[in-house]
Amino acid sequence: LDGTWRLVWTTEKEILGIIKEGGIANFFGTSAGEVLQVIDLRNGRLQNCIEFPPEGAFLVDSSIAFDEEDQKCSFKFSGAALKTDKWT
Repeated sequence: LDGTWRLVWTTEKEILGIIKEGGIANFFGTSAGEVLQVIDLRNGRLQNCIEFPPEGAFLVDSSIAFDEEDQKCSFKFSGAALKTDKWT
């Protein structure tokens, strides 16, 4: 699971509300770029990222743990940030 994954399709309303044409990205005068998920099981880190080119991003941070016996991942939200070229 470790790696950086690119979202290619979703029905998740929260993501669609940001990335679709006329969505929240428009409010900031940009459009959404790549939607990524970075999984780092060794360090217990999960991050979701919606890019706003050229320098912005919406980041959601979580901790993640893999249960080998149940073959399941659990995660816990820890924070979110909106970064732009003007402010964080």
